[in-house]
Amino acid sequence: MYLLSALLSLPALSLPAQQTSANSYQWWWLFIVGLILLVAFLYWWRRVSEEDLEKVVAFEQQHPQALAMPEGFTPPPVVIAPVSSPDDHDVHDEEGEETEVEAEETAVSAPPAPDNLERIEGIGPKIAEILNQDGIYTFAQLAEADVAHLQALLEEAGPRYQLADPSTWPQQAKLATLADWAALEELQETLKGGRQTA
Repeated sequence: MYLLSALLSLPALSLPAQQTSANSYQWWWLFIVGLILLVAFLYWWRRVSEEDLEKVVAFEQQHPQALAMPEGFTPPPVVIAPVSSPDDHDVHDEEGEETEVEAEETAVSAPPAPDNLERIEGIGPKIAEILNQDGIYTFAQLAEADVAHLQALLEEAGPRYQLADPSTWPQQAKLATLADWAALEELQETLKGGRQTA
């Protein structure tokens, strides 16, 4: 603020004895005011950008696989059946004490959040769709799948899928389940189309 007041008084002190035009000094004032506004705008823009970045990082931490989904992906519908009330589980025994009775779970569990199976070497969009139709949506489900079952799925899908080799898919999916992306990339460097090359 002190600097600004000094700059404002400077033209008045340096006026020569000759008459100077007022327009030449107005140009400097406009330049200084514009520079101050530009600095204020850049400061504001940086603060807003940092806040937006914090929101994006928070979203990515809450939903780590949200950005890995292919465009246009729609998860399978969730079906939830009614669950019996807690009163149905409590039964009084002969002495009047409450005992807990095991009841069958009637709710159908929601399928887990789907992973982008195309991150597995040898799996493309069509094969991922075939796996989804068989109920394999996540890396964990693929890691637990039997290679013979995966091969049978590909054979049922048609001759163009019989060339795919699912022998390394469970191994790759296990690394993806553990989020060991460096080890997965290292393994995938030795693969070509899902097959071991070395």
